Amino acid sequence: MTSRFSLFKIAALTAAFVAVAPFVVGAQSEAVGRGRTMEGNLRVQRAEKIERAKAHGRRMIRREQAAIERLRRMIERVESRLAKLRAAGKDVAALEPLVSEAKAKRDAAIAAVKEASAKYEALGTGDKPRQIAQEANAATKNVKKALVELHTILKQIITALKAVR
Repeated sequence: MTSRFSLFKIAALTAAFVAVAPFVVGAQSEAVGRGRTMEGNLRVQRAEKIERAKAHGRRMIRREQAAIERLRRMIERVESRLAKLRAAGKDVAALEPLVSEAKAKRDAAIAAVKEASAKYEALGTGDKPRQIAQEANAATKNVKKALVELHTILKQIITALKAVR
């Protein structure tokens, strides 16, 4: 009696396995249209990576634009101080080329931010996203370099302003 029960049990388990096996073992081949294949997962992962890179780029651009805005306000304050010193009869002619240089650097930084923004937005459209990402990172480094140069010029102007007083 036990041998028949064991054979029945084995037959039932085998039938159950055969019924479930296509869903477990062959799940990748059946779910081709739903993005669950290995190839579909790679496409989804690549798209997610590109979106993360674009979001990172947008955050960097916002930060850089905020830095440019802060430095723009600082330039305006320096110009107002120069006007007050000029009205008080102080000689500030030596500082005006530095202020114009600071404005030129600010404009260069704004142009670099626009370039970096365009690169990050083009990240998902090209056929070589890695190359575009490298170009976007290089553009971001150019923005940082321009901002550091602008900050250095502003430090020189403020030091010179303190000496004029």
